[in-house]
Amino acid sequence: MPLVKSGISLAPDMKFGWKPKAIEISIPIPLYFDYEEELLDITPLDRANKKKLPIIYYDKENGHVVSYDENGNVIDVQNGRPFIGMNQLYSEQIQCGDILDFDSKFECGNLDKVVLVNKDEYDLYMRVDSNTRGHHQWFYFRVKNTNQKKVRFNIVNFTKKQSLYEQGMKVCYCSSKEKKILTKQHLERQNQSGDFNSFKSQNQEIDIDSIGWKRGGIDIEYKYSKINQNIQRRFFNMSDYSESEEDEDEAPVKQKIYYQMSFTYDFVFENDETYFAYCFPYSFTKLHSFLKSIKQQPNSSYFYQETTLCRALSGIELPLLTVTTRVTSKNMHQIIPNEFHGQELPKSKFKKVVVISGRIHPGESNGSFMMQGFIRFITSNHTEAQELRKRIIFKIIPMINPDGVLIGNYRTSMSGNDLNRQYLKPHLQLHPSVVAIKRLMKDMKFEYQQYFPNDNCLLAFIDMHGHSRKKNVFVYGPYYQIHHENYLKMRLLPKILSEQTSMFRFFASRFRIEKSKEKTARVVLFREFNILNCFTLEASFLGYFNEKRITKDYEISKYEKMGIKLGTSLYEYSMIKEEDEKIKEQRLINQLKSSTLKSKPTNSNIKIDKKKLKKLMQNIQIFSEDNNSVGDEDKKQQDESQKSNKSGQKKNKQTTLKLGKKRLKNSKAVLEQNPQDNSLLNAQDEAGENLKKFRTIDQIYKEIKLKEKNQHLDADPEDLVSDSSGGSDSDPSGDELDVTFFKFDKHLARKKEKDLGEYYQYARQFRQCAF
Repeated sequence: MPLVKSGISLAPDMKFGWKPKAIEISIPIPLYFDYEEELLDITPLDRANKKKLPIIYYDKENGHVVSYDENGNVIDVQNGRPFIGMNQLYSEQIQCGDILDFDSKFECGNLDKVVLVNKDEYDLYMRVDSNTRGHHQWFYFRVKNTNQKKVRFNIVNFTKKQSLYEQGMKVCYCSSKEKKILTKQHLERQNQSGDFNSFKSQNQEIDIDSIGWKRGGIDIEYKYSKINQNIQRRFFNMSDYSESEEDEDEAPVKQKIYYQMSFTYDFVFENDETYFAYCFPYSFTKLHSFLKSIKQQPNSSYFYQETTLCRALSGIELPLLTVTTRVTSKNMHQIIPNEFHGQELPKSKFKKVVVISGRIHPGESNGSFMMQGFIRFITSNHTEAQELRKRIIFKIIPMINPDGVLIGNYRTSMSGNDLNRQYLKPHLQLHPSVVAIKRLMKDMKFEYQQYFPNDNCLLAFIDMHGHSRKKNVFVYGPYYQIHHENYLKMRLLPKILSEQTSMFRFFASRFRIEKSKEKTARVVLFREFNILNCFTLEASFLGYFNEKRITKDYEISKYEKMGIKLGTSLYEYSMIKEEDEKIKEQRLINQLKSSTLKSKPTNSNIKIDKKKLKKLMQNIQIFSEDNNSVGDEDKKQQDESQKSNKSGQKKNKQTTLKLGKKRLKNSKAVLEQNPQDNSLLNAQDEAGENLKKFRTIDQIYKEIKLKEKNQHLDADPEDLVSDSSGGSDSDPSGDELDVTFFKFDKHLARKKEKDLGEYYQYARQFRQCAF
């Protein structure tokens, strides 16, 4: 008997220190699917006619097994589940077209049982995730029809109380005959244009695979499921159990509440095969074909490398992509002048690392389409992509959970665990991909951190997901207090992304850490590696608000476009950071010149040693909390500098550098003692002549503060929905709205306006600080 069915828990023993030990890794682990038929009436009942309905389809042979006679009555619960696929008793009716032919025995497929209500209506049951007792959300099946007709489908075992189907989401479908027509038209247009080398026309084979998938269905409704009546009847029968001590272990389990989504589909073509899915499917085979097409691009070996991260439980190799210039070279982490061809070099001499992962939850296939769009962009000949490859090392894990994708799970891996809740203490045998990702982060930190003594070599970690309750694309990020220097720094990339496309909504983003999220990837990696830009990128299964506040459905092309916009936002973020470093350097030069003139008024032609200046910049702390040792020491330093003027130019330069270092460390005292020195405030104007394309960080920070101040005046009800109510980064069991966050944000807005008003005014004067 599988452990999930035994009711035995080892949690108390593990709390006292016991841990299971395995001599060797057993791959693969047994697959078990719980059909929950012990909670339901095994033979569905038509309440109107008091007649048992026939079951015409069963998918898997594992789990709770049942046998039936010709009339649908139970023969023996213990001896084998009969048909895998369609019930052969109805083969003649299937061939003549009276009954539809169902199938889900393909990659990512999920359909457990089909009940025939009548010739034009069917009740469908989704299969639970492997080795679990829940998670009903992802469905993907094929229907063969002989005649043209309208059919009503009822998917009856959803477990979430609220769904995007209530807000207008439609079912994803693909007609095989329509797909052939559209593919032919697509190829004809491509041949006529003759454009095979542009960025838009790259990887056309993968695009053809997605042609034909649309959103459709009519009379869609999401409501209380009809099978709850069967559950109540089943529980009523169980009330006759004996109450003796011997039967205490057999007491009925807690009743579950189910919901159903019903829709009608009009079969336009005869003898057609139509696929239906919760979201546009993206299989591991599709990913493999896509990566193969990337390898075939000309000159891809210069910037693209594919290796193996680890092996999943099933033995499948997880691809790890590395994208940067000179990818096979040992010095690929260095920024070299030869690649810039006359352009101005970045201030940093080494590349930072960006890690992007996706598909940790198998049912969130929209994240894979965003990942595909990003990979296409970053490996293309686009100018911004080329500039990013010169400055950043991209480590990409496109599919963390291929096992769950293959067998059609919604949320868990083959072991039955939600991998996005295993990052705190992952198990080597059960969660090998999570262990491998953490090992990868540690190795990169160890290898590249030596080149960034005053900064983090890990620029960003972005995990792509799907969200089943909210609209738009948004992020969940780390939490900083409002007066912390990273409060606005961490919001910079999401703000740029919201300006790149209306599909991303900054108001819907959340920057906090809840107790239920402490084991997720973004929280654990943020805490262990101190990554500032550590985000979960959530994409709605439904759609987004356009500029006119109208909801637009997400199509495959829009998901891919979102991935492209992520790449262009990273480019703009990198350029803004580089310009900010130039401004700070120019500001430092101006301040040192100003302090030198004040220390030696008789000599106005003092030159600054740039080498010493760069060494000085590395040791300067922009905002020091120790600003107490200012007054007398600063005066003594000025006296020493005036006496040193007689000893020659060398001593004068050394004293000038010391004075400049002292004044920068105590910047507040410099402004108080020299109120007429406006070089600090005017540094941006002097160095801003080259800023023609990008705004400064300070300008973006002002916009962020202004938007957050009035956030809830413009927010929609969907923006106030908690991430604990349906997101991939969230607890799947939560269904209530988060009212506390609304009150908490109001409190922050009041603190900005009142308590921190003076702080912001002071911060704007000193451009070195985070604001």
